[in-house]
Amino acid sequence: MIKSSVELLFNPILSELKLSHQRFSDLFVSDVYIIDKAVKYLQQQSSKKLRPAFLLLSAKMCGELNDFSIINAVIVEALHSASLIHDDVVDNSSTRRGVASLKEIYGNKGAVLLGDYIFSKCILMLLEYKNFEALELFANYVNQLCLGELKQFEELDYRNMDEREYLKRIEQKTSSLFSVACGLGAIAVNGNEIMKKDLIEFGRNFGIAFQIKDDILDYMGNEVEIGKPIGLDISFNNITAPLIYGYKNASSDMKMQIDEILNKKTNNDNFFELREILEKAGGFSEAEEKIVEYSVKCETIINNFPSSPAKQSLIDLVKFNQNRSL
Repeated sequence: MIKSSVELLFNPILSELKLSHQRFSDLFVSDVYIIDKAVKYLQQQSSKKLRPAFLLLSAKMCGELNDFSIINAVIVEALHSASLIHDDVVDNSSTRRGVASLKEIYGNKGAVLLGDYIFSKCILMLLEYKNFEALELFANYVNQLCLGELKQFEELDYRNMDEREYLKRIEQKTSSLFSVACGLGAIAVNGNEIMKKDLIEFGRNFGIAFQIKDDILDYMGNEVEIGKPIGLDISFNNITAPLIYGYKNASSDMKMQIDEILNKKTNNDNFFELREILEKAGGFSEAEEKIVEYSVKCETIINNFPSSPAKQSLIDLVKFNQNRSL
């Protein structure tokens, strides 16, 4: 279910995490064949289960885990799955983690409807508990996710895109779900307002660090370990941290070389040439510095909580992200 390299960090909530994985299929049970097949597909997909783990660890720092904690862990994993289903349609991706994507299996229409179904089912699950604070957090997340996706459709010029615009986009697309996961964890166990605020901010900062690391791995990662081809971001014209920082720091000659490569259709040869230029320009080293910066913010926030195994796991997960290769 989860990668062995991270499994030990989930020890304080391992039984609850496994239970949430089991409950996923029960809560999404349906008499519609395509839904049942899709749910089985999603459960079989290899995943680190980071978001439900962050929710459960956050909850455990604030109180005793309960049924609502488990349901919320299911919900954040479902939200992540739905966003990936839609991403594959937007990116026209035929595979996910080395196997055919749901978009490839059921076509664009089927995949979009499956993603929509999962989103709607999450709303219904939250309504069952009549927790409108959790529902508000969920609604804000979906809104931010849509804004981030639509923003990416705009014609953005890597030569003019600044760090502030980039960070705003990844807050909307990636960081927001970590923020929601941590916030829902506190809400599920009736954590106080300070706990909720701190954990939402902790999730936001971790999500930024997590996405920047993903951006680096898209250039420098091992395809077998990360479960997808490298170079996808640049092939889809997605402007990410290494390009932003590398282009900013590049000499005039380097900028001309980058412009020449990006004005062509990217292939294996010029992708590796681009990677080399960005590395020389310091694009990757500055991106790594940003990961450290946001990781320090995470540790500062989490230190507001009393010592516990759950707290230590979150600290270790922040460090794991800095060094991960998948």
